[in-house]
Amino acid sequence: MLLRNLGFRKFKGDPNIVLADAWIKELENNFEMTNCPEEYRRRVAVNFLEQDARAWWDTVVPRYRFQTITWEMFKREFELKYFPPESRDRLENQFLQLEQGEMTVRAYGRVFTRLRRYLYQGNDDELAMARRFFHGLRPDIKGRLHAVTYRSVAEVEERAVSVEEAIETENEISAKEKKKEPVQQTKIVNTRKVNQVAGRN
Repeated sequence: MLLRNLGFRKFKGDPNIVLADAWIKELENNFEMTNCPEEYRRRVAVNFLEQDARAWWDTVVPRYRFQTITWEMFKREFELKYFPPESRDRLENQFLQLEQGEMTVRAYGRVFTRLRRYLYQGNDDELAMARRFFHGLRPDIKGRLHAVTYRSVAEVEERAVSVEEAIETENEISAKEKKKEPVQQTKIVNTRKVNQVAGRN
């Protein structure tokens, strides 16, 4: 099978919403890449279920005894099983409370994008997401960004990365300057001792 040749992995029923989302997204991407007809997609997907996931699907099939199970039906059942409302609520709370903290801007951006994708599936407002990303940045970075309306998360992230790099450069220069100061002070003290020994004031 072509999907196997592409290295597509089977889904074992891991309850981790992140892994489940990654699997279904990868499956859809492979369908698009291989031009898999809609009528074959459900059967192919079931073929890539194993262990707990296959046992779950075997309990679903009897409920559709008099219906042909389509790919859209499969996705709906998969979502009900592996994306329960409680999990979405937890992710939404994480997203609303997400702040950069000790993360780099890039790491913060990855977490932000991952949670955003799981929760909104592209059905969100880019301007609102840009503001949300901006407000989650560290104060030292956010304070240096111009108070303008950013039109996308990507735009805010790139500007924030530039500010972050500038701050790191400033900190490195400051650290080097601090290392030089004790040496200069030592030279002053030694000069005074030499003058005292020589009988100079």
